[in-house]
Amino acid sequence: MNHSHPLPDVVEHQIDEDTKNWQFAVALQGTMIDQNYNICLQNLIEGDIAPNDNITAKSSVQLWRGIRIGNNAFISTNATFTNDLLLHSKVYSERFPGISIKNQASTETNTTLLPDITTDIYAMVGATAVTTKNTPNHPAVASNTAKTIRHINNNQGKQKAMSHHILDRQTDRLNNFSLRAAA
Repeated sequence: MNHSHPLPDVVEHQIDEDTKNWQFAVALQGTMIDQNYNICLQNLIEGDIAPNDNITAKSSVQLWRGIRIGNNAFISTNATFTNDLLLHSKVYSERFPGISIKNQASTETNTTLLPDITTDIYAMVGATAVTTKNTPNHPAVASNTAKTIRHINNNQGKQKAMSHHILDRQTDRLNNFSLRAAA
C-alpha cells in the first residue's frame, strides 16, 4: 500500500508501492527505491543511490550519488553523508566515491559520514559522531572522530548498547561538573 503525501516532488523514478513518501520529500531523476522504504519529511534523494528493502530515512536526510544502503538500515534525523571531500562551487567531480551502509546498520541523529566509508553490518553510529574511516562488524561507534565504544552481538540489541553509552557520558559530565563546582 503506497502512502504518498500530496507534497513530495518525484521525477522519473522507480518507487515500490509499499514505500511511504512524506511531505516535502524530493526524489531526483533516476531514483530507484526497493520495497517498504520510509522516506520521511524533507528528504532529498539524488539519482544513482542503491537502497535495499525496509529502510527508514528520518527527516532532513540527503542521500547523494554513490550511496549504497543495505536491508533494514536506519538513518536518523539530520544524518549527513558527504560524497566529495574537495567541494568547490561550480567544480564537479568526475567520480563520487560514495558511502556504503550495510544491512542492519544505524546512523543516529546528526552523524556525519565522509566519502569512501563503509559502516558494516549491525554497526551503530552514535549521535553527533563524525565517521572518517570504515567501521568493523557489530560496533557501536561514537565521538568526534568516531571510535568503537562497544561491540554489539545479534542478541544484545543496538538500543541497549547505545543507551549504556549515553548513560556513561551523562555520568562523566555530572562528575566533571561536580569536580568543577567543588573547586
